[in-house]
Amino acid sequence: MLDLADTVHQCGDGDQARELLNQAEGLIGTVSSQRMVHRFDTLSSAVAAA
Repeated sequence: MLDLADTVHQCGDGDQARELLNQAEGLIGTVSSQRMVHRFDTLSSAVAAA
């Protein structure tokens, strides 16, 4: 999900990237990987800034 959101964001579709991140946000709480949580946070910040 994060890979897709990142790709969509890089292609310039911020609205779709935000929608994908909103979907991923519900799942991120079930992930024990701090790397994945950090990636989600970083990508969320990048999409919000665009």
